[in-house]
Amino acid sequence: MIKVTITANKATYYMQPEVINAEGNVKYNDAESNISADKATYYMQSEEIHADGNVHYVGKNATITGNSAKVLCKSRNRLMQQEM
Repeated sequence: MIKVTITANKATYYMQPEVINAEGNVKYNDAESNISADKATYYMQSEEIHADGNVHYVGKNATITGNSAKVLCKSRNRLMQQEM
């Protein structure tokens, strides 16, 4: 499991199935990327984040903005799906 930091105006952690819902000025950081959004859901088991609203992704080799994004964070070859 990768080490991540998530900050937001409001965050809720669910033990089963290990999910964090964050709303309001969401910031996600790990060793290789930063994501900001209006709201996001982080799935701890799959190490995947779904971000919505004013999404801004900054990675090692790319900067992407859009309305929503899904990022598989655990892979060195990160998979990102963006919707405009």
